[in-house]
Amino acid sequence: MTTLAKSVLVLLDADVVIEAFRLGIWELLTTKSDIHVASSVVGEADHFFDPTTGQKHRIDLGAEAAAGRIKVVEGIATEMARVQDACGDHLDLHLGELESIAVVSAGGQHFCTADRAAAKAMALLDMQDRAVSFETLLRKHGVMPRLKMKQYFSAATMTAWLKEGSILRVQTFGKKS
Repeated sequence: MTTLAKSVLVLLDADVVIEAFRLGIWELLTTKSDIHVASSVVGEADHFFDPTTGQKHRIDLGAEAAAGRIKVVEGIATEMARVQDACGDHLDLHLGELESIAVVSAGGQHFCTADRAAAKAMALLDMQDRAVSFETLLRKHGVMPRLKMKQYFSAATMTAWLKEGSILRVQTFGKKS
């Protein structure tokens, strides 16, 4: 896992997008960081439930992109196939995670996810220095610790998952970073 610079280019997974909307901090993220989302995440992160009322709210990432608040990026098919081949039967990645990791491997973004398989895949592919927890991203913007989040958004959980992925990399490919 990495320390984030003052201005950061971050690719968000669907779980993080949904949580940012749920917590009411989406606008903060889009004004403080250069936010990218994979094209497949646009369809995955389409709603959230208000934590106090339980009411369903629509997320329109297409409108966010049209307004210039985020950038939608597309993974290259050959890079996505490379990521999938490397992960093999070890990790079950959803399309959004697969595309996001492929984009990160080809570009300079950090990848913010709260998904165990995605974090482990980042380490398996020796990109753990570009994985970032949602907690770390929020702390960068001075939002934590007043927000209550689930454990899988924490820096400690991300660190543990990256360690698991690093072990898997050694077991699979026989090399350490």
